[in-house]
Amino acid sequence: KSKLIHWIKLMEIGIMILASIGFVTEHYAFLMLVLFLMGLHSTFFGPIKYSILPQHLEPHELIGANALIEAGTFLSILLGTIAGGTLILAHQGIIWTCTGLIAIAVVGYVASLFVPKAPPVASSIQVEWNPVPPTLKILKATYSDKTLFYSIIGISWFWFFGGAVLSLIPTYCKDVLGSTPSTVTLFLAL
Repeated sequence: KSKLIHWIKLMEIGIMILASIGFVTEHYAFLMLVLFLMGLHSTFFGPIKYSILPQHLEPHELIGANALIEAGTFLSILLGTIAGGTLILAHQGIIWTCTGLIAIAVVGYVASLFVPKAPPVASSIQVEWNPVPPTLKILKATYSDKTLFYSIIGISWFWFFGGAVLSLIPTYCKDVLGSTPSTVTLFLAL
């Protein structure tokens, strides 16, 4: 798991270099590809950052560690949104934004080098390439525990609603409020 973290964080540097190229050239279709690549990056990194915890912590420490990772993730999203919105509006904002993207990716990679080794725990697990059967199995297992099922529904709704609101804020600020891009950053921070 630690080696996967190293590789994923190294790929993040490459993705941020691609993002910088997209910002400098203002090639929006290319930036959509980069956005897809960051989503793919998160698809791999998200589960690993949680699954490595049981190998290094005691069972009674896991809830607190999960909470810290979740809080760190949300704070990073918030600070990144505010910093990105602020930097891009500054004089030579694209240069500052691109420099920040790459620098943060490099810092993330360097930090990943300090992650303790975590060999595979269950090497006998087979990957199911058809996502439907394991998804149905997980849904059936979680549905049997109503508290767990409603928690999953709640967090899914939270992300869906949050994504919808975030995508509407720029249009709302521009078309309804007639405000500046800095107002968008303020609304995103709020």
